[in-house]
Amino acid sequence: MKSIHLLVWTGMLVLAISSATAQNPGKFIQQLIPPFPEHLIPEEPKGRVLGPGLFNHIRPVREAYHSGSTTFAGHTPEGELYLRNEGEDEIKIIAQPEPGWRWDIADALWSPRGKQLLVRQVNDQEVPRIQLTQADTLIYRPYSRAGEPLPKFQYYVITPATKTVTPVDHGLTKPYIHPLSWSKDGKEIRILRADRLMKTLELLRVDPRTGMAETWFKDSTENYLIGLDLLQGYTGRLQKANFFYFLDDREQFIYESERSGYYQLYLYNEDGDLLRPLTNYKENGLVSHLVEVNHDTGWVYFIAQGDTKEPYAEQLYRTSLNSTSIQKIVDGPYFTEIFFSEAKDSLWVWRNDMEKYSKLEIYDPAGEKLSSHWSADMSALTGLGFAPEFEQLPATDAETFIETMILKPKDFDSHKKYPVVEWIYGAAHTNAIHRTALHPINIQLQNLANSGFIVVIIDGRGTPGRGAKFRNFSYGKFGQLEIKDHVYALQQLASKHPYMNLEQLGISGHSWGGHYALRAVLEHPDFYKAAHLSAAAIDPARFRIAIEPYMGCLPADCPEAYERSALTPKLGSLKAPLLIHHGSADDDVPITDSYQLVKALKERNYKNFEFKEFEGMDHIIMRNPKWEQDMIKFFKKELGKAPVNVEK
Repeated sequence: MKSIHLLVWTGMLVLAISSATAQNPGKFIQQLIPPFPEHLIPEEPKGRVLGPGLFNHIRPVREAYHSGSTTFAGHTPEGELYLRNEGEDEIKIIAQPEPGWRWDIADALWSPRGKQLLVRQVNDQEVPRIQLTQADTLIYRPYSRAGEPLPKFQYYVITPATKTVTPVDHGLTKPYIHPLSWSKDGKEIRILRADRLMKTLELLRVDPRTGMAETWFKDSTENYLIGLDLLQGYTGRLQKANFFYFLDDREQFIYESERSGYYQLYLYNEDGDLLRPLTNYKENGLVSHLVEVNHDTGWVYFIAQGDTKEPYAEQLYRTSLNSTSIQKIVDGPYFTEIFFSEAKDSLWVWRNDMEKYSKLEIYDPAGEKLSSHWSADMSALTGLGFAPEFEQLPATDAETFIETMILKPKDFDSHKKYPVVEWIYGAAHTNAIHRTALHPINIQLQNLANSGFIVVIIDGRGTPGRGAKFRNFSYGKFGQLEIKDHVYALQQLASKHPYMNLEQLGISGHSWGGHYALRAVLEHPDFYKAAHLSAAAIDPARFRIAIEPYMGCLPADCPEAYERSALTPKLGSLKAPLLIHHGSADDDVPITDSYQLVKALKERNYKNFEFKEFEGMDHIIMRNPKWEQDMIKFFKKELGKAPVNVEK
């Protein structure tokens, strides 16, 4: 049976509650989580750790393991490719890299029988380096900002028995190249490639004997396709998202496309021609994820958002490869994971509510509940005061509605007036509202609320989960439009809820959310009174390459657009006090971005800020308890220490 990511989920919980309660953390965990079924707890990953992953805060690169042959493949520090038998320490070098290149085992794929290996060489000599500090050691990592050179990737098919090294004919003109899978019979490899702005993607079929590639399918758009998951380093996420699902027994594939304006599933034949849509928005809403296909019965299982009144709520549906039937079989409202039993005769569904429950249940393939395998009563969270309230409000166009989440102090008194802090993200690939009670930021924001604040989180236009038009609201104009929706939503909330005091309004954001937090106090200096910037990116022209598809151009090609989105030129309007947090080992948004902000503030003789460097911390600095403590202390100081009585 496929195992679920319990260790990751439990780790999130431990982090979230470690500073959330004065109770013993272990005891609090036991209140929330009964013993989990042991056979579902994943084993530790196999293979030696060979180096960091894409970023310091994500899983490291390990040897590629093939269970059938009990063989590991890896690369040496010198960039050589090797094999190692399980249980043995000795490695056998099987290939040297080309000059200027190095073998990199990340994203390598063994063929089904372990006879061949798809693996890449990397050339990043032209990519600039950033300097990081970790454990008093200087580290230099390749890092491409907007418009800067990207690493080059060349994939090869390795046949260990003959030491044959066959280059894959995918070309180097398109920089984003992702191996998706081998066919079940091992006679074909599927590779996805995309141009730098992600306006075009191509699905390639590769003959592993010759390395010859042919284009199976091509898609293009005026803005961008898929987004963040097409960047190099996100291959694992791309594979798990099932944007492409291959039906080898039918010589067909399913593609999750946004061609209608909302992600839906489409069936294609062996020539890459569209056969028919498998889903449609009127019946199932926006498709968020293809879960799995039962190849014997032809049922396709997918998660979608089909409730027009609760547009972010999830439901499990199934549709058929053999008919036009679409059936809703399980309500969420939110899913942690869904998987089939090995015999395909039952579905294991892990679903949760924001603050009431988390359940692992077993259903038959048609959606009839068979049993409850495990459950956790989340009502213990009420001891922390976690009881989010949701409100849907019109955006500034008076037509589109946006969703807000409100957190109140656990000792909330409706007769008092509280200072307000907005938590913001605002960008096109991540929602600010995390729809699980146990996401660490939800608990940390509840702690902020318990310190005497109303905390508001807003998913305005420009964020995902509502279709292309909603998400692409700020396409090509990153940062230039979004804040107005947030201001308007806060004004509406305050007019409805007298306990909200917008005269004491602060804002906090992390990463690109830090950009929006700074933007808010610069563009609305009389509205937002204080800002907490956490690992903030400042000027899009110096953002990591992830900004490029959302701007639709490179800085050299549209300098005016990037300049309009920049914040450094706007610093002259700053009135609000700032708290700036950044980790010295952050290789997602380098700490030099904060250094440059501090320098610019000093050049303007602006003194109302505090900069705190978290030595050795990576991008996820919220894991350091000082992050939360400093944030709460800052907002208490700048927005008032206690709520006041509402005037009658």
